[in-house]
Amino acid sequence: FDEGNTFAKKGAGVDMTPGGLALKTAGGYLRYSANGISAGAAYQSSTLPAGTKVDAWTLGGSYRTGALYLMAGYGQNKVKDALPGITGGGMLDAGLLNAYWSGSSNGGFIAGTSPANFANKREMFKVGFGYQVTPQLNAGLHYYHAKQSGSSSGAFNGKADFIVAVADYAFSKRTDAYFAVDHTKTKGGAGVVLDGTNGATKRTGITIGLRHRF
Repeated sequence: FDEGNTFAKKGAGVDMTPGGLALKTAGGYLRYSANGISAGAAYQSSTLPAGTKVDAWTLGGSYRTGALYLMAGYGQNKVKDALPGITGGGMLDAGLLNAYWSGSSNGGFIAGTSPANFANKREMFKVGFGYQVTPQLNAGLHYYHAKQSGSSSGAFNGKADFIVAVADYAFSKRTDAYFAVDHTKTKGGAGVVLDGTNGATKRTGITIGLRHRF
């Protein structure tokens, strides 16, 4: 972390590249695994370039017995204080939060469009299972539920549901084929959409592939 590379020191000229070290983070994790049971928890505290503090934590576990694999988990991101105003670098921190929160692994929708209407909390629950149908065929089903809150206007408060089904067939130790279907649906404020251009709130995807490990 470069203490000189913050919005307070450099204004809009703050270096946001990975080497710029404009973010300050600290965290840790614990993990346990024995007799088919695995569990873990992690925590991270971040300070964004304009001073916004964000806490993130997650916990989860899994159980494997024979051909069956079960898992569940929970994660939360919380903005601890209000985003700075536009002149104080709020848009800079807001842009970073949107980049983090709009990723497919975090829900696929943004947190807001300005410091004044940003949501300040994102939660995600997940459950799933996998089953080794035959030595070659593995199948799985996973469900995720995301909830976003804290938007003062309500436009970016909402929920999202995701479901993914996958089947994988191994032709050998190095070559396999896979087929997956996923469906996403959002609901809530006007800003809780999957595509800001057309306002889409539902999306279904199909993936087919062949993989070879060299």
